[in-house]
Amino acid sequence: MSLLAKYQTHVDALKAAKEEYTRTNDGDDAPSVVTVFREGNIIATGYTAVDRDVLVKALTQMIIGFGAEAVVCATETLMARVEHNPLTGMPWEQGDMQAIAELHPEYLKDGTLEESLTVMIYEREGDHLQMSIPFIKEGTQVQWGEMTVFDSTESNEEGISMGGAIHEILTHAFSKDAPRTKLFNELETLPIPKPDNSVALFHVMADFAAALSVMKSGQDKVVVTLTAEPGSERDEILRDRGADLMARLSKDMGMDGRVEELRISDAP
Repeated sequence: MSLLAKYQTHVDALKAAKEEYTRTNDGDDAPSVVTVFREGNIIATGYTAVDRDVLVKALTQMIIGFGAEAVVCATETLMARVEHNPLTGMPWEQGDMQAIAELHPEYLKDGTLEESLTVMIYEREGDHLQMSIPFIKEGTQVQWGEMTVFDSTESNEEGISMGGAIHEILTHAFSKDAPRTKLFNELETLPIPKPDNSVALFHVMADFAAALSVMKSGQDKVVVTLTAEPGSERDEILRDRGADLMARLSKDMGMDGRVEELRISDAP
């Protein structure tokens, strides 16, 4: 199965979420979305400001902190259909496209600039791809164009692509062992009674700590939702003990003021 086929359902869900956000927020740009997979399940989703630095930092922290086996990132980007800035006649520089889109929206209407949903898929085993799905906003409605799949090591759009530095950053993040791995191995060797759900409980506590750490680092620009498959041990722990665990960990990490932003959700 190709990587695209493997995650097609999730990509479709991201498109639907973009449509819903645009419809209910007067056409505003949607936040960037980072989805973390572990053992084939979605275990956390991060929502960040549409800001390259904030997104890359959150991506890195979520890969390492959650011990991700895969991440899917979706963010809105701009692509130029001409080689030079139409206002200066010079090659495009960082930030040019966003500035022109805001000051001269006619360049979006005539096709000089194109808005797209850029989706990056990256797995710990090394598979990765990037796709661009162009769209046009007509009021609060989204019209989608034809998807293009890129070589993940190339730079194709302003702001976010997996080319160059970002590709290296994500590769490096996936090469690192999650902090929880060493701790879990040490706990397993302790001669103490362990509840039947000790493994799931350990990962839930580690996930709460990872989520709060990402939010603390991102200040007010990142929000994280923890997810569980309905009926799973993880789901039962989040439902029965989630509020208590959040309160205790958020206090220990100095995050009392934002604990209400850390949410729990059913897996889609």
